[in-house]
Amino acid sequence: MRQDSLFRLGSTSKLFVGLALALCKGRGLVDYEASVSVYLEALRNTDAGKLTLKQLFTHTSSLAPLHKAGLRERDDEVTEATIADIVEGAGSLSIDPSKVGQYAYSNTGIILLAEVVSRVQDLSYEDFVQKEILEPLEMHHTWFHTRDIDLNQKTTGYFPNFQAAVDPDLQGYAPVGGMYSTGPDMAKLMGLLQLALDDSSSAELPIKAEVIRDLTKVYFQEGQRAMGVSVDIGYRDGHTMIGHNGRINGDASYFTFFKEAEVGLVFMANGGFPLGRTSAPELLGKLLESPTDATENR
Repeated sequence: MRQDSLFRLGSTSKLFVGLALALCKGRGLVDYEASVSVYLEALRNTDAGKLTLKQLFTHTSSLAPLHKAGLRERDDEVTEATIADIVEGAGSLSIDPSKVGQYAYSNTGIILLAEVVSRVQDLSYEDFVQKEILEPLEMHHTWFHTRDIDLNQKTTGYFPNFQAAVDPDLQGYAPVGGMYSTGPDMAKLMGLLQLALDDSSSAELPIKAEVIRDLTKVYFQEGQRAMGVSVDIGYRDGHTMIGHNGRINGDASYFTFFKEAEVGLVFMANGGFPLGRTSAPELLGKLLESPTDATENR
């Protein structure tokens, strides 16, 4: 492994959708309580169009995980779907009103939010993320598509049976699972969260602290699970854990800021096994107990 080794982020890609949406909110471009059809005309007079942005980013919309019922993530109809295909498919999905307000993970809902970002300003979602997030944070090794990367830098992902995985170039679903990045790049994003959530810090940040605080605000809670703006918030063993994890085609990523400890953990692997809420606090404890002062590299 090298510092510039590329891993696929999987669902950790959704962090960027949340941050992009929070940036738009900070500029007065979106209202979280507004129906998504306010921004996406194609969803007017549909069940999906009645859902609010907040219901979408907290995964309480009851939308199907993918844009058509019965699809699997590895199906060609998913990997080759365009944004237009996904929006059209979302408009045909039926919503069970009794399930709205309950947590149910949906890639479809987050894709709709990425398209909202595209519609409320002049740039495509990917160009907006590049200009407003990646460039200010100097994340020069983070990409949306397989076609954009140097394949010599990409780690080979492996399934549990040690079979090498193949990376399809996701099209419309790239914002929710297709991105690539390096450990050092993701550490820059973690550093932003750490400083923005530190009330004692007066550092000048490339993205305003209030945007990060909105991103990580609890907008929904169900037991030990809570949701910010497309950001997972969990509670365990006295820790508030803020971030996301992902797994796709043999790669795994785990990105979590431990609020009370003021420590960020970025874990990337080509084995397909992300850390969970149980194992991550245990790893954090071992790091903090290490003879080498882990706090030096917070």
